[in-house]
Amino acid sequence: KGTALVTLGGLGATYDGGPKSATAATLPPGLAVSFTYGGSGAAPTAAGSYPVTATVTDPNYTGTASGTLVIAKGDPGLAWAAPAPIKLGTPLGAAQLNATAGTAGTFTYTPALGTVLSAGLAQTLTVSFEPEDAANYNPATLSVTIDVGNAAQTISFAALEPMVMGQEPLVLTATASSGLPVGFTSSDPKVATVAGQVLTLVAPGTVTITASQPGDAAFAPAASVDQTLVVTASTRPPVLQVSALSDGSITPSLVMNVAGQVTTPNPLQSLTVNGIDVAFGPSGDFSWAVQAREGANTLTVVATDGTGLVTRDTRQVTLDLAAPVLALAEPADNLSTPSPTQAFAGRVEPGFSRETVATVSYTVNGGTPLQARLASSQFDFTADLAEGLNTIELTATTSAGRRVQEKRTITRAPGFTLALAGEAEDLLTDQPSLNLDGRVTGNLLPVTLSIAMDGQVFTPPMDGATFQQLLPLPANKPYPVVITATDQAGTAVTIRRNILKVKAVAPAAYTMDDALRVLRIVNGLILPTADDRVRFDLAPMVEGLPAGDGELGIEDAMIILHLAAGLGL
Repeated sequence: KGTALVTLGGLGATYDGGPKSATAATLPPGLAVSFTYGGSGAAPTAAGSYPVTATVTDPNYTGTASGTLVIAKGDPGLAWAAPAPIKLGTPLGAAQLNATAGTAGTFTYTPALGTVLSAGLAQTLTVSFEPEDAANYNPATLSVTIDVGNAAQTISFAALEPMVMGQEPLVLTATASSGLPVGFTSSDPKVATVAGQVLTLVAPGTVTITASQPGDAAFAPAASVDQTLVVTASTRPPVLQVSALSDGSITPSLVMNVAGQVTTPNPLQSLTVNGIDVAFGPSGDFSWAVQAREGANTLTVVATDGTGLVTRDTRQVTLDLAAPVLALAEPADNLSTPSPTQAFAGRVEPGFSRETVATVSYTVNGGTPLQARLASSQFDFTADLAEGLNTIELTATTSAGRRVQEKRTITRAPGFTLALAGEAEDLLTDQPSLNLDGRVTGNLLPVTLSIAMDGQVFTPPMDGATFQQLLPLPANKPYPVVITATDQAGTAVTIRRNILKVKAVAPAAYTMDDALRVLRIVNGLILPTADDRVRFDLAPMVEGLPAGDGELGIEDAMIILHLAAGLGL
């Protein structure tokens, strides 16, 4: 017989429950071969190692080969689909821990059945599988992820009762089932604003207040809840507090300051002084300068709210240029201070009447008159201040019984003291600019200055406790000035000053024809033009400056005659 070459193959297999046979190739090829596995002719099934012998059975050849058939343990076929997302608080159960295998065995899950996961996406779940037929199957491990969503929550927010302008701010209340804090927003801040939980009325109207809770790591955002708030107008008119010379007072001052504050349940629509619109601050504070004319002057302040309700303050003040003068050295008008008291000092001058001043008294906010200490021509006193706006009116009485008044407006407010230094009160000037000086005292933190005038904002630096700003005055008109000091803690103090810019008088600017024209106007022969009123309204003259009184009269004609003749004033 011939000798054949036998080569074994298929010596590696994986257990799957069926018999596993080796293969053999012969040379010459195609010869019949028989196999034995550990002496048995049956192919093995179980996992393990088996000696294999292949023998050529062709009658014309002999040949044999030996080897080892290795059947590896099988894969248990562990499978696990990623579970659907669950809500926070849902314990892990059979719906999530549901891995399967192709053979019997034990499943061990991590985290275990019944575990409550925290909120989060793609959290890992792991299963370990131990087959019962450990001889033929390997253990297996498999992981999937699960999303745990935030728990649901709801908001309870009761309906809002209608409100009337002027009511105190409302503390909003609502609760979330989660126990988390609820926030609030207003659909129209022009009707009502919301800061935290506090709702403040702004104007009549209808507004939607929304309660919301955005959720956190444990709870999903809640569905917001809307409630409608109806705000109606108040029937109460504005409350007008005017700080000016009292009704019936007499003053030698050509410029009269009219300050004050308006509080109103409804929005403040307008504020006028003698028919002129006056700007007011957020708290309703205002200040305006009225240029007086010789004789009786009417001061009328009108506050009108958005519903048309009106409050009016009218008083008569007489300008007497011959009256004694109460010259206050301190304090400046319109200052703001946290102090409960304020020192006053000044002097009295007899004026053109040459009458001796016998007494100086003062009142605070229209209270009982108190006597100032008067020594020679000097006087001083200390006044107690109420919270908020204070009007201190001084009265000098001459030996002949003539009386003259002066006033100071002082605001007592928290913070620090802010006062102007160089110009103690509202003033007239014909200069093209003015240096505004002031000081800040009593502040514990550094302050920054803001001076607003005529659409411009100036920010002068502080020089110790003082500041200075050059203000341009290009036009002949009133210049209201708002000075605000703000410290690093955000405390802001505001005061006001008014500058009346008048035209400078140059003698060469007038001719005899001008004087004649004014005389014709005064006698009703011709009507004045707008230019006439601007150029020729000079009287009265105060401290060498043309004050003007809004009318063309014989005094204006006489002044122009003097100027045209080169005689001066």
